[in-house]
Amino acid sequence: MKNLIRSLVFPELSIIEVAEPIARKLMYKTLSPEKLRKELLSGVVDYGNLIREFPIFMLNFLRKMEDDEFAMQFRLKDIEHIEKCINRIFNRVSFSIVLVAVSIIIAGIIVGSGMSAHTGIEIYFLNLTVLRIGLIIAAIIIIGLV
Repeated sequence: MKNLIRSLVFPELSIIEVAEPIARKLMYKTLSPEKLRKELLSGVVDYGNLIREFPIFMLNFLRKMEDDEFAMQFRLKDIEHIEKCINRIFNRVSFSIVLVAVSIIIAGIIVGSGMSAHTGIEIYFLNLTVLRIGLIIAAIIIIGLV
């Protein structure tokens, strides 16, 4: 359909013939010896400035190092993520320490009440009450931590 319309309106027009001179001019402008020479000269001038200023820069750098005026600054990427991970690790460690402490206390209460169970019924009920209170306190601590 497009070819039919093109051939009806401009039968002698060829897109290749129209586009070729334009493309040739664009390629000449981008790859012309004049442009390449200018870019090369600009790079040589930049490197010349760098080579000329480098000794002065190094001398200033060494003077600052000698006078203890030199300071370096480092920035860590994702420091917030690292802080969150460290906080999570410390929370888990502290939770584990508290659980171990509560377990030791409960074990002490159980062993103590078992050792004094044969002494009398009054001591047995006292130990049983202390054991229940200790277990309730331990459960409250664990629920509070969780």
